[in-house]
Amino acid sequence: MTLKDMMTADVDAVFTNTDDFGVSITYQSNPARFPTDRWKETTEPFAAIVERSSFDALGDFGATRIETRDYWFSPSKLVLRGKERLPERGDVIIEDGRLYIVVDGPGQRCYGYDEDRRMMFVHTVLRKDAP
Repeated sequence: MTLKDMMTADVDAVFTNTDDFGVSITYQSNPARFPTDRWKETTEPFAAIVERSSFDALGDFGATRIETRDYWFSPSKLVLRGKERLPERGDVIIEDGRLYIVVDGPGQRCYGYDEDRRMMFVHTVLRKDAP
């Protein structure tokens, strides 16, 4: 094993270890698509690493800075109704009783991957009117 391989293995173990460095979240499909609890799709709680992103969006009145709370986790954790799926705008992440709405970044989709596609991130913003 080369030094590069050993260093990569060490970094990978830290980067993908959401259990030690993450927060507990629950992922829920967009509640507007399923107005009754009977059809609501929710994952089991799992750990995700939190990060922030900032975007500059141009609007009618100039540039606006948009900040998102991003959650990193293994794509295999996003299982709803027994099937892995991709995040969609309007889905919800629940962390410690707070609701975060999945949003697109300006000119980007709401999720992405690391270069090896072993970890996924999802852009969110806090839902201010949540209880």
